[in-house]
Amino acid sequence: MPSAVANAALQFLQQEDTVSLRRVFNLTGTVLHTNLGRAVLPDSAIAAAVDAMRSVVVLEFDVGGGARGERDDHGGVA
Repeated sequence: MPSAVANAALQFLQQEDTVSLRRVFNLTGTVLHTNLGRAVLPDSAIAAAVDAMRSVVVLEFDVGGGARGERDDHGGVA
């Protein structure tokens, strides 16, 4: 009985540890609104995101004004 509980627990933990996102081909011809995720990013954008994830950044803080800022100010998004 204890081994059955241990095996069930192990199976549960392995299932919980499995990554649910999978690479797929978007063959619909439409990049947006397919529920297949986002468009593929260029290497420079991936490198910038990885660099930002390695340290603390001022995503929503205005350092000069000492108040809440706008996240869109950092990516050229209008």
